[in-house]
Amino acid sequence: MDLPSIPSQGVVMRKIACALLLLALAGSGCAAHSPPSPPVEDAQATLQRELAMERTHQTSIAQNDWVIQLIAAIQTQWARPPGTGNKKVTARFHLTPDGQVDSARIVQSSGNAIFDDSVIQAVHRASPLPLPRDPAVFDPNIVMCFSPHPEACAH
Repeated sequence: MDLPSIPSQGVVMRKIACALLLLALAGSGCAAHSPPSPPVEDAQATLQRELAMERTHQTSIAQNDWVIQLIAAIQTQWARPPGTGNKKVTARFHLTPDGQVDSARIVQSSGNAIFDDSVIQAVHRASPLPLPRDPAVFDPNIVMCFSPHPEACAH
């Protein structure tokens, strides 16, 4: 599975360090009670944007890692029926906080009940599913597409 390339964390950290330096330099000549000058406000806004981008970036990485773990856990339990060709099915399942699957159902059938049932069985056999390394990205409601050919699930 190809994941989008992600810029180096070091680039963002260098930008944050530069913004902090700008803050320090801009504030060095100010009186103790003067309001921030526009350059300081600009540097603060830049720093806040960079920090928000870094948080979003880290969250995206954690979500991608978790999805990869979920797919791997379920695929190891999936006994694909023969002759399913390019079928694909979309399943929804609900996880308890400890990763147990407490419900699973088909939301978009492949048109082949045996194929659809094989996915639901795999989801239940894989339980408990791995939890994300970052608890903040845990979502108990999962919707996933399954196919013997992963490209069939690409949107």
